[in-house]
Amino acid sequence: MNKIKIWCRVLLISFGMIFCYSKSRFKEIRDYENLISNEEMLLEFTLKNDNCWRSCHGHDLSVNGCPTNRGYIFNTTANLCFKLTDFKIVDDDAEAICAADGARVAKIINKGKQTTIADYLKFIGITTSPGIDGHRNAGSTDWTGSTYFRDNQMMEFFYWGPAGEPTDTNKQCIKLDSSNDFSWTGSLCHKRHQYICEVVL
Repeated sequence: MNKIKIWCRVLLISFGMIFCYSKSRFKEIRDYENLISNEEMLLEFTLKNDNCWRSCHGHDLSVNGCPTNRGYIFNTTANLCFKLTDFKIVDDDAEAICAADGARVAKIINKGKQTTIADYLKFIGITTSPGIDGHRNAGSTDWTGSTYFRDNQMMEFFYWGPAGEPTDTNKQCIKLDSSNDFSWTGSLCHKRHQYICEVVL
């Protein structure tokens, strides 16, 4: 297969994230650079294929244990390592997909983590609403006190959107609503969404 050279940039920006983009993303990066003064460092690489998950010129791009060479984003402030899945999946498959990559479905346990992920999603401009960890017990009408992570830890932090806590009892999973600044909304677990995986550092 012919190897295609593209430009890839690793952008270390003031809130600690590292991005790897193809040439089509350069204009977005330049526009963003105009907003963040001189705090960022910019490194430029030439890739020999069109896959930013791979190492640039064979160098390992892992940062503090976060495999950025596989598409993960590392935020130094939150010490958070995460990425979006490449394709849409149902909730039952999300755990296996993330685990196969040495990760888990993202557990958002506080506002700082919520803000870090939401800021990234807004920056890259996605219009889909990705899923996160969290399941409400079947038959329950309330989320508080009856919603658990996959490891059976009860959820205590919620970040519902303007409509408040979802009332549809058929929606037992959670996704980040792209139409409301990636605040939370209920989701049908059998519906396909992209998911956010995180590597525990």
